[in-house]
Amino acid sequence: MMQPPPQLSKPSAAKAALPQQHHNALPDDETRFIIELEFVQCLANADYLHWLALNKYLDDPAFVVFLRYLNYWRRPEYARFLVYPQTLAVLELLGRAEVRKEIGRVQYKDFLQDQQLLQWRFYLNNRRRLADAGSPAGTEGERRALRALSKAGGTWSSALNEPPGPPLSVVDSGGGRAGVAASNAKRAEHQARI
Repeated sequence: MMQPPPQLSKPSAAKAALPQQHHNALPDDETRFIIELEFVQCLANADYLHWLALNKYLDDPAFVVFLRYLNYWRRPEYARFLVYPQTLAVLELLGRAEVRKEIGRVQYKDFLQDQQLLQWRFYLNNRRRLADAGSPAGTEGERRALRALSKAGGTWSSALNEPPGPPLSVVDSGGGRAGVAASNAKRAEHQARI
């Protein structure tokens, strides 16, 4: 039977000062929390999922039970620590046997990577559209932040679609400081647009 999720509490100094009695002893809650956080975030990496499938970890019933156990990361008090929120979507996908089987195929792994990249690229634009439409999907704070970003001059996807800025080492034909100053001004202007 799996242990309950680690408790979120501050470690006591007395507990930290005690030596560990056995090499095989279970880690304390703080260590277990960090280990499970690192592991669950690795699941956002399609290459790692592909490796797990190729090495038959996703076929192991004990590993599947462990993946189900990791669903406690969906609870808000734990989810707030996730750097890669798509981890939660991947955990949901790994709950299905057909996904665990298909992730071993290179085409499926590439598809998952492409979907993650598209989500990262267009997420902000989609949120802005929802905020502009007055959708209740975003909080008031999110809508204000998106409006401020719009007023500041753009989005992440517009920055990705813009041509690159001027080269870093542009010097005028005379090779003097005027060319370097002009180059620095162009670079600053380009950065301001982004």
